[in-house]
Amino acid sequence: MVKWMRAAGAALLALGLALAAPRAADAALVEVTFNASGLWELEPGTVPPPTPPFGTDPNPVLTGTALLDNARSGEDALLAFSMVTGGKTWSLASGLLFFSVEFAGDGSVRDLFIGLGGADGFLILGGEAGSRIGATLSLAQMAGGVGQGMVTLSCNDCLLIESRVLPVPTPAALALFGMGLIGLGAARRLVRRAA
Repeated sequence: MVKWMRAAGAALLALGLALAAPRAADAALVEVTFNASGLWELEPGTVPPPTPPFGTDPNPVLTGTALLDNARSGEDALLAFSMVTGGKTWSLASGLLFFSVEFAGDGSVRDLFIGLGGADGFLILGGEAGSRIGATLSLAQMAGGVGQGMVTLSCNDCLLIESRVLPVPTPAALALFGMGLIGLGAARRLVRRAA
């Protein structure tokens, strides 16, 4: 009888853990990473000599991250953003110009476009996740005073956007796990009484 109770307790625990395990389909948070490297083009404003925006290297390797909520839509889905380009750190505090995201059926990112900045400069990135083809990153900064033009550093087909769905257990799964723990405690108590 004791062996049977232990086996039943172990089975209940395994079932509870399996049901409460985080699943990608239940997740709402998506971590996105950006990696830009390749052939960059520098388009100067009217003020020579041109230097890349924000002190960025003329041929940089740039990385960044974003945190999205696939249960939300529009700009509300973008929870956090971070990318350093030379002396400029981009975040949501830089000012969101535009944002568009399309999620795949598994909750990951299919297409993503983000524009940040303001009058002195901006960062635009976008494209299809998992492919550098068609993915673009552009940096722009005023080249001196008003009317002096912009200095732009951009690359086409150089931005890799990857996403990872962060597993989040559902409330129902957590409740089932809790019931499994209660059942395990009750089974243990019965075993102790029987002994």
